[in-house]
Amino acid sequence: MNRQNDWSMQQFMKGASILTLAAFIVKILSATYRVPFQNMVGDAGFYTYQQVYPLLGIFGVWTSFGFAVALSKQIADQTTRQAKQEVYTSAVILLSLISVILFIVLQGGASFLAHWMGDDQLTPLIRASSWMALCMAPIATMKGAAQAEGRLTPVAISNVVEQAVRVSVVIGGAYIVMRTSSNVYEASHVAVYGSIAGGVMAILILWMRKPSMSWTYTSQWKQHWKELLILSISFSASSLILLFYQLVDSVTIFNVLIKIMPLQEAMELKGVYDRGQPFVQLGILVATTLSLAIVPLIAHYEMAKTEEKARQFTTLTFRIAFIFGLAATVGLVLVLEPLNIMLFRHNEQWLALALFIMQIFLLSLVLPLTAILQGKGKIAFPIIIFGGSVLIKYGLNIWLIPHYQVVGASLSSLLTLCIVTICMVFYFQSIVQERMTTTRFYRISVWATMIMGMVVYPYLYIIPWEKMIGSGRLAATFLTLTGAMLGAFVFSVSMMRHPIIQIREWYVLPFGRQIAKWQLYVQKEDKK
Repeated sequence: MNRQNDWSMQQFMKGASILTLAAFIVKILSATYRVPFQNMVGDAGFYTYQQVYPLLGIFGVWTSFGFAVALSKQIADQTTRQAKQEVYTSAVILLSLISVILFIVLQGGASFLAHWMGDDQLTPLIRASSWMALCMAPIATMKGAAQAEGRLTPVAISNVVEQAVRVSVVIGGAYIVMRTSSNVYEASHVAVYGSIAGGVMAILILWMRKPSMSWTYTSQWKQHWKELLILSISFSASSLILLFYQLVDSVTIFNVLIKIMPLQEAMELKGVYDRGQPFVQLGILVATTLSLAIVPLIAHYEMAKTEEKARQFTTLTFRIAFIFGLAATVGLVLVLEPLNIMLFRHNEQWLALALFIMQIFLLSLVLPLTAILQGKGKIAFPIIIFGGSVLIKYGLNIWLIPHYQVVGASLSSLLTLCIVTICMVFYFQSIVQERMTTTRFYRISVWATMIMGMVVYPYLYIIPWEKMIGSGRLAATFLTLTGAMLGAFVFSVSMMRHPIIQIREWYVLPFGRQIAKWQLYVQKEDKK
């Protein structure tokens, strides 16, 4: 490996590592702002926003993450200044063309898309979302060039500020609209402009530290376009899968529901179903962090031909994803009833939301496995599987929703992700060609989860709390927080009494030092 390639890989790894904290903050903001928004606009208002949100999300994730990372890697891989500028110019032209085309399509086809979603009143919201398409090119290209040059601070700041501005406009705008007109479509319209405002702020921050790249024409633009598209899709595929599932839900659920129930009831039911999104986003935070923090190390050791180190980090990623995914899924299902009341005032559609939450475990495996495969250069299979799963999700929605309503939609997502996970695990196993972990690991993980369930369920649902503290939101908050803490304590003690993650392995993770200290304490107390 030559010196330039060494530098390129180091830059790529450094970018992913430094941006981990910013991405973590962005994920927290993205998951939590929906709660106050829903509380202000109600389930019907939440429905109107969630119908168009996948369009905004797909734009944002593909460009600001997938395309930016692909561009940074392509620029860093070039050995001359001229070649770097040619890649940058090709990226600017490509993304500018895509942005303008998407803007025209959404502006002109907004009424068609709204009708396809079953609600013509969504037309202004879809037209508003089209302006976000014009933010794609400057955000992605400036981020990509900055990361390639190692200027990571403005990229991290732009990510956080973009999300903070967006959340502020969404919540503030909804509050003003609901206090004046109480029109849920107008509130969601303002929320869409919140995303645009965030995008504009990101452009301004990045422009102040704009890359030193200049435009240079190249006859190899077709090759650059092909490589950028393939890489950007592969980098963002696992993050886009949920957004595409949401888009499928947007064009199927409401269309079916209005045929079997009144309009207002259908809007509210879809809004209740959409509550599952923030639960899942919070539940997969560990998997997302793993993908950002550990996977670059795996990619580095793969490039350095240090196979033993790469194998150790690969198996560690799988084990931690499995443990936290399983614990988060079961834990959230256990506290779902009081959690639903605490956040959203009532506990409607418990089964639909419980099935929706079960996606957390599957996604906790799929996200890091996909990222590891990317580090190994295996990008085609995940893209094919994810693309095919969208069609499967659509077919299952059409089949199940008429019979089971939103429970059918949740079951559809769960079954689709089961297929994706099975395919990914088998393919991954064929690439790695060795066992990811031991039977003992699975036995202890499942046992610790069962112990947690046997303690938390009686605590929440057998003790007559209603007679003692009532049944309002304050009581639900108490039960949610104490139940979650009790569950985390029982699960961690049960698992760490028979350690399946070694002390030194925790240190690789963010906050891993604290977890390692807790494991040492549990083992010390157990020996007394």
